[in-house]
Amino acid sequence: MHRFRGHSDEGAQLVETAFALPLLVVIAFGVVQFGMALNRSQGMEAVAREAARMVSIEDTPISSAQARADATAPEYVDVDDLSLTIERVLTYGDGSQVSHTWSWNPVTDTWSGGNASDVPCHDDLRPDPETPPLATDLVNNVVIVQVELLNPQDYGVTVPLWGSADLSHPALAEFQCEY
Repeated sequence: MHRFRGHSDEGAQLVETAFALPLLVVIAFGVVQFGMALNRSQGMEAVAREAARMVSIEDTPISSAQARADATAPEYVDVDDLSLTIERVLTYGDGSQVSHTWSWNPVTDTWSGGNASDVPCHDDLRPDPETPPLATDLVNNVVIVQVELLNPQDYGVTVPLWGSADLSHPALAEFQCEY
């Protein structure tokens, strides 16, 4: 005589776990890697923001922005990989714009478009510096800073089953010049 014991689902649970667990692990690692990429992106935005804030202050040379970018760079970023571009844009009431751009290359340790002692929010960029503009002529006076990684592939993240991605987009920040 056979006695039927209660029907057990232990085998079915083990099979379901074997199918679901790898998927859950991949999702968990993907979330962690995405969080790391977002953290790195926000770190680069902070570098651009701090450099722009620094250079927007009156009588602050562009070398201060570069020093501030180096000081605020996240610990995982080699400051020799940070390329810095500073652009000052003046917009006048008639819609005309005048701009000047300085670029920092850490490989050559030089500024193009000027020198390290240039003061973006003080230097006169009017088309005709001999004729002083009326106070109402200047509509907008901003400094835009762009920070970019020279070797973005060195700062990438890898998401399982997705592949790798690098931080190749530049970080931008814009501040009004303060007088």
